[in-house]
Amino acid sequence: MAEQAASAERVRAMLCESARVKQELAAQASSTIARAASLLIEAFGSGGKALLFGNGGSASDAQHLAA
Repeated sequence: MAEQAASAERVRAMLCESARVKQELAAQASSTIARAASLLIEAFGSGGKALLFGNGGSASDAQHLAA
């Protein structure tokens, strides 16, 4: 039982940290993210494209953004 309670506490702590990071991102980067989205919409609307690339974990981020 104690092990399950400790696991539940770790899960709770991770979820709380995730929420904190997302709140901080929302406070600090919302306008930048919205501007980036507008630029992509404008580029695609005028026949342009977005080139996405990365190395290692950044490559995975680029793949997710492209999909």
